[in-house]
This record gives sequence, C-alpha cells and structure tokens, in this order.
Amino acid sequence: MIGSKFNKMWLNLDDLVDTKSFVDLSEEICLGIAQSQPHICDPGSRVTKLKNSMKYPFEIEPKWKDKLKEMSLYEKRTFLKYYEKVHYSVSGVFLRQHTGYINKHLSEGAQWTENSKYFPNLVNYINTLPFNEFGRVFIFTLDQFSILTEHRDSMYDGLRDDICEFLWFTIDNNAMRFYIKDDNDQKHYIKSTCAWFNENDRHSSDGVTDATFCLRIDGVFTKKFREQIKCKL
Repeated sequence: MIGSKFNKMWLNLDDLVDTKSFVDLSEEICLGIAQSQPHICDPGSRVTKLKNSMKYPFEIEPKWKDKLKEMSLYEKRTFLKYYEKVHYSVSGVFLRQHTGYINKHLSEGAQWTENSKYFPNLVNYINTLPFNEFGRVFIFTLDQFSILTEHRDSMYDGLRDDICEFLWFTIDNNAMRFYIKDDNDQKHYIKSTCAWFNENDRHSSDGVTDATFCLRIDGVFTKKFREQIKCKL
C-alpha cells in the first residue's frame, strides 16, 4: 500500500485531481483565513521533541483542566502557550469539524463551521473531490520560521495496518517544506500540489521564511479513485 513499510512515502495525485481550480482559490483562502476563528492544534502524545526541555500539550493541559474549564479551547491553549510556554507549533481553521478524532473521515456528525461561509468557492470545490463521504476539512497555517512538531497522527500506540484516506493540498509547491520521514530518519519532501501519505509515518515541516498553509480533507475515497490510485502504487 503506502508508507514506510511499503517504501512508498507519498503519492503525487496532481494528475488525478483538478489542482488548477484549487490554486486559483488562493486569494479567497487567504481572505477566509483572515476572517475565521482560529484553532490552535494539539500534536498529540506521539511527538518527537525538538529538545527535551520543551513542554507539550499532553504534559501540561491535564494539570489545568479544572482551573481553565470555563474558557474556550482556543483561550486555554493561548494562555498555556504564553504562561506555561507549551509548544503549540501550528494553528489553523476548521471549515468542517468532525465528531471524535477516530471518526474524522466520516460525514456522520461532521458539521460545516461558521468559518466555511468565508470560503464559498473552496467549499464548492471540495464537494467535487473524489470522496464517497468526508468529515474533517482543516486548513493548517504555519507562521514565519515556525517548525511543525514531528509527530504521527495515529490514536494508537502501535502502528496500524489500515490507512486513513485523505487529500492534502499545498498552494505554493510545498513552501512549508512538509516531509514524511522513513525508518532511517530520511526526510521525503512532498513535491506536488495534491498528495496522499500514511499519517502513521512521522511527518513534520522545516522552519520556513514565509507564512504559508495547507489544506487537508479526511474522507472515504470513491471506488473509482481507489482504482486510479492503485496504478500509482
């Protein structure tokens, strides 16, 4: 299939997806990000620390659970970022929010957010993509010189054989220097506008000069699209 155990770190899907229409939405996406309610992301507990002294959400957030219970998630994480110096390396914008992380690929329970009204053409575009259903739609934003914490997305302690289906888009030829790392610690940089990879493999982003973003849509691929992908494996 795909991933480090199959020696296929990522797939270039530019020839299977209409990437031009996505790239043409650059201005709308940037305006939408500017007007949306942001979300501060939690990289989870399966992180590779940049240095041992760094504090991560899974270590600090539980200690403040009761004291900050009246605050929104964004408010809590903003406070902990500046007071406890917790490392939240990336933020973003939910266009469509899932119910439960394990179900992030399912349409059941997923809802378009208030933010989505700022992205009308992007929403229309997403509805044309080769999914039978989709759940989470999220724009990850990366600030100047920010380094994304290296992590795995899996909710499980061990590696899983089942692969989550999603499409990952970058509007600027991967200016964020996003990579997937193999078992030999070699970085494999994505070199396409649209890609798919195994989220159970370690992945991150190098620090970059300019602020940038990427879009991820989690869902269930159509049978036809799965067959097209098989030709690339």
